[in-house]
Amino acid sequence: MAFVSVAVPRTGEAPNVRAVGLRTCGLTPPAGRLARTGRGLPLPLLTPTTRPAAVSGRFALRMLGGLSLPPFPFFKNKEDPNRVPLSLECGYVFLAHPEKQTGEDAFFIEGNALGVFDGVGGSANRGVDPRLFSQSLAALTAERVAERGADKVVACLISAVEANPMAGASTAVVVGLDNVGRVFGVSLGDSGARIIRNGKVICRSKDQAHAFNAPYQLSDLDVSDTVAMGSNISSRVKEGDVLVLASDGLFDNVEEPELLALIAAADGDMVAAAETLGSTASDLSRRQDVDSPFAKAARKAGVRWRGGKMDDVTVLTARVVRDPENQALSVLSLLPEKGTEPDEDALVEM
Repeated sequence: MAFVSVAVPRTGEAPNVRAVGLRTCGLTPPAGRLARTGRGLPLPLLTPTTRPAAVSGRFALRMLGGLSLPPFPFFKNKEDPNRVPLSLECGYVFLAHPEKQTGEDAFFIEGNALGVFDGVGGSANRGVDPRLFSQSLAALTAERVAERGADKVVACLISAVEANPMAGASTAVVVGLDNVGRVFGVSLGDSGARIIRNGKVICRSKDQAHAFNAPYQLSDLDVSDTVAMGSNISSRVKEGDVLVLASDGLFDNVEEPELLALIAAADGDMVAAAETLGSTASDLSRRQDVDSPFAKAARKAGVRWRGGKMDDVTVLTARVVRDPENQALSVLSLLPEKGTEPDEDALVEM
C-alpha cells in the first residue's frame, strides 16, 4: 500500500479523532463529525466566473471563483421533508503496483461524492512525476465538492481540471448522489463505475480509448481529452444499491461475475467489500495462469498477453442507505515522498 489518507474537520467544527476511521459517509455531517475542509443528464451551459487562483502551498487549496450552473429544472424533490435522506456508506482500498514503491492512483470521498483518478505512467517520459497530476486533481475536485455539494461533482471536476497546476495526465471517474436519489457523474478513460442492485449491474460506465491500452485522459497539454468526452453516469438508486468506483487495476483483473460474487459475500460491509476486491485484483494481477479481462482485450486487439496485468488498484465501494446515524466521511489519498515508506494506517487530523 502506498498512500496516506487524510481526514480533517470542517471549519468551526470540533475534531473527533475517533471518527477518523469511520466506514460511512453521508451528504451533511452532524456537528462535531470529521469532514475535509479543503475534491446524467447532459450539463446545462456552464457560465464562467472569476478564474480560480493559483494553488497556495502543496495541497493547501483555497480556490476562488470557479463555475456556476443554472438551476436544474429536470427533477422536483417530492421527498417528504421529514424523511431521512439517502446517503452513502463507504469503504475504500488502494494498493500500489506490486513492483513499485509508490502508486500513481488517487481518490477522494467527500460526503455523497466519490472520485478515482489513475495517473498515466507515460508522463514520466517527459520528466514529469505521474503521481502529482492525479493527486492534485483529486484534491482540487474534493475541495470544490466540499464547497458546492455532491450534486455539482461533474462541474467540480471540470473546474479542477482548469485549475490543476501540475503537469501530467490522468483518467477520472466521479459520481455524486443528489437529494432526490439520483446518482450521476462521468467517467473518462478506463477507470470506471458500476451500480449494483440485487446482484446485477444496473448501470455501468463505458471505457474510452484511442487504441488498445491508450485510454482517454485529462492532461495539461493542449491535445488533452476533455470531461465532455467522458461516459455519462446516471441512475435512480434506492436503499441497498451498491456503487463500485475503481481504477483499471480492478477491471483489468477481475471478471464481472466474480466482482458481483465478492460484493454479495461481503453482505453489506463496504469496507470488507473494498478490501476483498482490491486484494483479489492484486493477487490475480501477478498470476500467469489466468485468462484475465485484460488478456482477452489484448487478444481482441491482436496483442499477445498472458495472465493478469500488474497495476495500482484503487477501489471505492458505497451502499445506499437511509440511516439517520450515517456519518459523513471525508478522505483524500496523499502520496508519500519518493524514497520513503508510507504509513499504511495513518489518518492525520488537521
